[in-house]
Amino acid sequence: MHVLSVRGPLVRGLPVRGLPVRGPLVRGLSVRGVPRWPAALVLGALGRDEARRAAGALAAARALLGVTALVLPQLPAVPWVGAGEARRTSVRLLARTLGGRDLALGLGALLVLTHDGEARRFVEAGALADGCDAAATLVAFKELPKTGRWLVLASTIGAAAAGALLAPLVDRH
Repeated sequence: MHVLSVRGPLVRGLPVRGLPVRGPLVRGLSVRGVPRWPAALVLGALGRDEARRAAGALAAARALLGVTALVLPQLPAVPWVGAGEARRTSVRLLARTLGGRDLALGLGALLVLTHDGEARRFVEAGALADGCDAAATLVAFKELPKTGRWLVLASTIGAAAAGALLAPLVDRH
């Protein structure tokens, strides 16, 4: 068995030093010095507790985004559609509805994770929502603000990938 040697946690309370690396993907590979939990996640080295902490961080970020969209809908809308469009009532309405979705998904995942319940379905639902956001962004990509579209696309794809990778790990024993 190889050992992943990593310096410093990315998520508070997430022990990442000396994680065992499992699975055929990394057999025979030297993984010493691979950075932090995203690499450990991709390499299949996260245990249940670490995966639940990472999923909790993702859920907390989602819930915070949801609250922000509900209270200040222009803030998350500006990178996506631009400052001019973000001032429109219809865009603020849509941002608030998406904020409600993200708050519900994030809080639901956090509650299940906190009470040691089965979290996989909440993590999968979040990954699906993020994947749909990425697809919608790609459909309108050329019409979106140049800087914002890359930020939104990267964050939605990243969150969808993280959720998809974490989902099968959060409930295993």
